[in-house]
Amino acid sequence: STGEVPVQRLWYLGGVHTIRGQPIAAARGDAFWLGRADLGFGAAGLRPGVFYDLGWAGERADWRTPGRPLSGAGVGVSFLDGLIRLDVAKGLRPSRGWRTDLTLEARF
Repeated sequence: STGEVPVQRLWYLGGVHTIRGQPIAAARGDAFWLGRADLGFGAAGLRPGVFYDLGWAGERADWRTPGRPLSGAGVGVSFLDGLIRLDVAKGLRPSRGWRTDLTLEARF
């Protein structure tokens, strides 16, 4: 993004699709970076796994010195090759709470 960005065009991090274990919109800004690692075991029908997420969102001018990024880690299980997923995540930074998320990844 460049220039002045309206609120609806900001990047929002936190929640099941970005940093699991963090509340939705725990960080927001006109610039972001995000890294996710998932390691699954077993067959496509039922696949347990572990994950770690790390990211930052904030002002574009601060992206080289972001401070401490958001992070979360946990375990999950995927059913039917990711169609249904259950994650139990622990926020590591800044929120240290627990979150359990059940998601349906169907494309209609």
